[in-house]
Amino acid sequence: MATKPKFNQPKLRPLEWIPMVIFGSLFLLILGAIVAFIIPWMLFVIAAIVLFYGINRMRILKSTNRDYGFLGNEEDLIKFILALTAYIAKSDNRIRPIEQKYVEDLIRHDFKEAYSEHYIEMYNNYLKIDINLNKVCFALRTRYNLTSKIHLLHFLVGLVAADGVLSRDEEHKLFAIARYLRIPYSSLRSIIALFNLKREEEQAKKQSNNSYKRSNSSSRTIANAYAILDISVAVSNEKLKKAYRKLAKRHHPDKVAHLGKIHQEKAKIKFQKILTAYELIKKSRNLA
Repeated sequence: MATKPKFNQPKLRPLEWIPMVIFGSLFLLILGAIVAFIIPWMLFVIAAIVLFYGINRMRILKSTNRDYGFLGNEEDLIKFILALTAYIAKSDNRIRPIEQKYVEDLIRHDFKEAYSEHYIEMYNNYLKIDINLNKVCFALRTRYNLTSKIHLLHFLVGLVAADGVLSRDEEHKLFAIARYLRIPYSSLRSIIALFNLKREEEQAKKQSNNSYKRSNSSSRTIANAYAILDISVAVSNEKLKKAYRKLAKRHHPDKVAHLGKIHQEKAKIKFQKILTAYELIKKSRNLA
C-alpha cells in the first residue's frame, strides 16, 4: 500500500528571525509615531472648528435685539436671504422707496445698530449686482425644511405687499423662487391671498376707468377666503376640511419654533388668518 509523502514545514534558522523582528518593530514604531502625530492634530482641528462655530453663533446672537431676528441665526444664511430679498425688490428694474424702507425697518428692528447698518449696506450692494437665483435657493433648500421655506416665502411676499400691488415681474420672480426652493405653487398662491394683493392689471383698470365699480365687500372677502385655502367655491365640504387641515399642519407656529420667537410670532398671525378664512367659509355654508 502506497503511503503519502510527508511535507515538513521548513524551519527558520535562529538568525533568520532577526530581520523579521527588526522590520516588524520598525513598522509598528513608525505606525505608532504617525498615529501619535495625526490624532492630536485631528483633535485640534475639530476643536478649532467647534470653537469657530460657537464664536460665530454667539456673535450673531449678540447682534440681535430679540432672539434671532427675522433673517435667521447664521451669518451665511443672512447673506443668502438678503440676496433673495434684493432679487425681489428690483423685480421691475427699480427700487421702490416703500420697499426699501420696509427692509431697512425690519433690519433695524431686529438687529442692534452696529450690525443693522452692516446688513443694510450688504443688502444695498446686492441691489447693484445680478443674483444667481439657482445658487442662492440651493443653499436655502438644503438647510430649511418645507415649513421654514414657506415661512421665508411669506416674508418675501410681504416685501412685495408693501405697496399693495403685485406686478407681473414680481409674480414671475416669486414663482421662480418657489420652483427653485421646491415649494408647491399652491402654497405660494395661498400666501399671496393672505396679503390680498391686487394684480397690476386690476389696479391699472381701476385708475383708467372712472366707471370702475367695486364688487360687494362681502363677496370679495369670501372669494379671498377661498383663495387663501387655494380651493374653488364649488369644492365639497369634505375637501374644504381637508384643505384646511393641510394648511393648518403646514403653517402651524410650532413648525418654525427652531427659527426663534420672532418667526413664531409672525407665524401665529399667519395661522390666525388661515383660521379666520376657514371659519368665514364655514359660516357661509352653515357648517358647524
